[in-house]
Amino acid sequence: MKHIKTMHIFESEQFNLKSANMLADFNMLNKMMFDGEIKPVPLRLMRTKYKLGVMAYTSSGDIEYVGISDFYSITRQQYLDILAHEMIHVWMEQKGMRERDHHGTKFMSKLEELNKKFPQFGIRRSENAADYNVSGSTKSKEYGVVLFAEDDKFSLVAVNSSVVDDDKALDEFVEGIKKHALSQFKKLKIRIYKSSHPDIPKFKVKRNLSLKSLELFVLTPELAKEIMMEDPIREVTLK
Repeated sequence: MKHIKTMHIFESEQFNLKSANMLADFNMLNKMMFDGEIKPVPLRLMRTKYKLGVMAYTSSGDIEYVGISDFYSITRQQYLDILAHEMIHVWMEQKGMRERDHHGTKFMSKLEELNKKFPQFGIRRSENAADYNVSGSTKSKEYGVVLFAEDDKFSLVAVNSSVVDDDKALDEFVEGIKKHALSQFKKLKIRIYKSSHPDIPKFKVKRNLSLKSLELFVLTPELAKEIMMEDPIREVTLK
């Protein structure tokens, strides 16, 4: 759902999440969407790339806090969408409306009700980190990237930068792909880079290259092309 700019609080420009007054925004959404029924809970920013928002529990099962990640660059409206999503969880918990599926029928019913009532919002069932850019406050770091290309399909393995400096380890990895994985591909191109692309931290970064724990992450063609603008350390075509 596209966001509709209707009031100054729903600006589409990206903003500094650290400047947000989470308590004021929580209170605003509570009054607007939940008739002020939600009791206050601790609020905090998180520095994680795995979840955009979370409602965390204590060991005793109480709500510990609601957290929003500032790892990604988001607009104020996206931030409010994520906060509203977590507030649905809080609202349900405080009303004793637990479901086996955290995003079950009761959750989705409330989500759809709010999106319909407030069309400037686009609250989602779940958020995909691939839809967001890494925050500009995230320090650029160089990583090793093994990029796999088959026709117009791309995937990668991200490793510590020093791993791709080890020629022997790269030789063994490529030979292992030839022996054990090539049968899965018709024609495979492997390109190895050192890259500081700001989106690399989205992917799980391995300490070494191992076929036993090989984990490929699918890339969009656009991101693959951006990475391939850099000069590869090595390039191999396997048939």
